[in-house]
Amino acid sequence: MKYYEKKFIALMLASCVLAGGCGEKAQEKETDSVNVSKEQGKETDSEKEEPEPEMIDGFEKAEYEKFNSYAEENGLDGTNIYIDGVVKERSSENTYIFFVLEQEDGNQWLVASGREPLRKIKALDSVIGKKVRVFASYMGFSDKFEMPSCHIQGPNFYIEQTEKLGEKITWNDYKASRKQIVKWFNKNDCELLFSKSEKKKFADTYKASTGVVEEARQYSDDTFIDFYQKKGDEYVSQLAIIKNITYDDIEDLGNLSAGDGIKLYYYIGEENEISFLAFEKADPPFSLEEVEIDYKNKCKEYTYEDIARNPEETRGNDAKFRGEVIQVLEDGNSVEMRVNITKESYGYSDTIYVSYDRKSENEDRILEDDIITIYGKLGGLETYTSILGADITLPQVFAEYIEIEK
Repeated sequence: MKYYEKKFIALMLASCVLAGGCGEKAQEKETDSVNVSKEQGKETDSEKEEPEPEMIDGFEKAEYEKFNSYAEENGLDGTNIYIDGVVKERSSENTYIFFVLEQEDGNQWLVASGREPLRKIKALDSVIGKKVRVFASYMGFSDKFEMPSCHIQGPNFYIEQTEKLGEKITWNDYKASRKQIVKWFNKNDCELLFSKSEKKKFADTYKASTGVVEEARQYSDDTFIDFYQKKGDEYVSQLAIIKNITYDDIEDLGNLSAGDGIKLYYYIGEENEISFLAFEKADPPFSLEEVEIDYKNKCKEYTYEDIARNPEETRGNDAKFRGEVIQVLEDGNSVEMRVNITKESYGYSDTIYVSYDRKSENEDRILEDDIITIYGKLGGLETYTSILGADITLPQVFAEYIEIEK
């Protein structure tokens, strides 16, 4: 008999005594009261616990047998479900974090909660050993763990502690901060030459690239960062195109200046696509002056005949020329020039076509009749139409650096 029923009967008996004893009528009343109480007790005892609802806010109650098979077989992939149980343990596989959730009948579920760099482990560990209700999305059957699996990765999914209704762990509660992201990357030594991110062996990994900014520019919603990294004794030019960034404001990238050190933190997807997480200014590991000196020292001197006679054989080679500018066309910082490079007793002859992007708006303009030294890559042949309508073909050079003799 439940406590409130005993209390009810005790109160009824006490009322009989206060009324002056238990006569026949009193006994009848008492008997009637007890009978009523017994009937109420009978109804109360027969009451069963309320069954769990089949749906809660669009989440289906997860029947183990229904979901204990491959998603391609049961066709339930992506179904929103809720599961009651006890969080038994946490494990990880290739930075993925998993919980084992055990129900009262002993059935177990695998609950994925995201990747380690992006999650607060302490917040997730706070529910280990606790009774919880998990609101998740069904993924299928895990061969490795031999149990059905689901995930709580997203703003619509969460864990609610059963014994403390209303206490939830949501996406924001276990989303790692920028500081934690950076700490994880630095601890796990994820440094990579950025251009190598296209290699298949780096798919589905977290990496960081440190370098020195040559230029940062913005077009529409995209930020283009030209920077250098050092590989052994070689300086490698890199280009990062950033459409969005998870833990930083993309507009802050516009505050980068030439010569700044930068460290980019990113995830390489299964198709080698880049998702940028954060960035920070860093101490430059070298200077742009070192890059320039190194490049100029690598450039080889060619004659006009070398590049005009065998343009495809020399294409892509780093070259050095000294000559006289005979024509200049400017479009902002982009400069197209015709330059004579063969020294004669009366001046220069043999024309090449030079394309050059000035490093900044403050760089000196190049004028006709300037004597310049060009350092750049050979580009084969360039054909253009003259003012008179004739097609002219010249050897082309994509200049990296230009020195003006004054």
